[in-house]
Amino acid sequence: DRGPAVRARHRPRARRSRPPDAARARPHPRAR
Repeated sequence: DRGPAVRARHRPRARRSRPPDAARARPHPRAR
């Protein structure tokens, strides 16, 4: 079952480097 393995690859530890405040202040350019 590589279900959990794929989730870990899609969500690296970079999430800790990017707080929720930064994501709200700078939304992805593709979102528009």
